[in-house]
Amino acid sequence: RKKEKGGINLTCVVPQSELDLNSVKQILSEYRISNADIILKEDSSCDDLIDVIEGNRVYIPCIYVLNKIDQISIEELDIIYKIPHCVPLSAHHKWNFDDLLEKMWDYLCLTRIYTKPKGQ
Repeated sequence: RKKEKGGINLTCVVPQSELDLNSVKQILSEYRISNADIILKEDSSCDDLIDVIEGNRVYIPCIYVLNKIDQISIEELDIIYKIPHCVPLSAHHKWNFDDLLEKMWDYLCLTRIYTKPKGQ
């Protein structure tokens, strides 16, 4: 939050691994901000702070599609299935396309609407 006077005040709710008062002051000075209250409620990076200052970043959800699962072992495939936002598939053998389609419908929040009752 910008303010008229008082310098830079940094309040950290959780311990910060990357940002400290000097690095925050340096980043703010590049944007010609000399008076501000900064409250960090999570472990943030320099890029996170810059994104908030600029205010023009929009992060959209994505799906990572991993191909060639036919060339890895079952144990490796089990590990890959635990990765969030990830769909392993094999384009050559046409494996797991249904999971990709289902995840795309979920991420895009699509709803199928029928204009006629089924069978007509």
